[in-house]
Amino acid sequence: MTTLDRGWVIVGLLFLTLTGIAMGLAGLEPSFDSWMAGILIVVVEIVVYFLVAMATNPKATVGMAAGTAIIYAFIRFVCSILGAFLYGLYPSQTDPSPLLTWLSFIPALIQIFVLLAAGPYMLAYSIPELLGRKESAALRGSDAVDDVPRPTALEASPTGGFVQVFSYEELTGTIKKSHGLEGFVIYSTEGFVVWRDLPMRLDTDKLVARLMNHCGALGGLLHDSGLTRVRRVIIESRDHTLFNTTLNQNFGLLLVFNSRVTQEEIHSRLAILTKSTREFLQWKYPSLPLMTGLSRDQIPLEGVQ
Repeated sequence: MTTLDRGWVIVGLLFLTLTGIAMGLAGLEPSFDSWMAGILIVVVEIVVYFLVAMATNPKATVGMAAGTAIIYAFIRFVCSILGAFLYGLYPSQTDPSPLLTWLSFIPALIQIFVLLAAGPYMLAYSIPELLGRKESAALRGSDAVDDVPRPTALEASPTGGFVQVFSYEELTGTIKKSHGLEGFVIYSTEGFVVWRDLPMRLDTDKLVARLMNHCGALGGLLHDSGLTRVRRVIIESRDHTLFNTTLNQNFGLLLVFNSRVTQEEIHSRLAILTKSTREFLQWKYPSLPLMTGLSRDQIPLEGVQ
């Protein structure tokens, strides 16, 4: 199943709604007697956008609010012109002017309310700088971040053998820099998928559950035979190389590389990838208990890289 990015869905629905309003009301008689009255509607519209942006976002600057107002006005202009054009494709008693549709009071009023309600969500995904990082993260449903500037995945550099990140998106950007990596899965030790970026058509839930079962059985077999616990499991197929490890007693990591990548190349990145992921999960879920005072060989399943 292919899932669409939520940001693009919101942007698409907003454009369709605004275009549909203009298309449905394009046949109305002009609600003003002169072009000056129509232009006044646009001026008032921009002022409303500006004032609402300043009032609803306490951290908005004049530039941010002005940019928001201009973008909203431009979006309504484009959708109004497109709606009038689509209306003109069907036989009707009137042939609406695109500019008159844009400047008509009733369609403009409805479109303005829609933009004020849904526009911030569109900006949160497309131009988060106009809202601020914290406000955009809250609208996207991400964990809110504080005002202290933090490095992004592109700016982050290894610190103590790992890259410090503060969101799953940043972690994804860091992990996917690895040459030949086709995707990864973070899962809980109960077998639930916590986060994944795996474009391949796989039943991820079944893969994780069976992989955990087989790795646990293999680890128990080796341990019962007198060997130490398994630290990691690497599986090679014709097209892929799978690396599986337990990060701590709460989470595990599955990395999928294409078969063209050598094991030497994989091993050169494993330490920093596993530690970066483990440090992020410990920061994100501080209330989860961590295993202390245990040696590497005492950790169940694959153990810690």
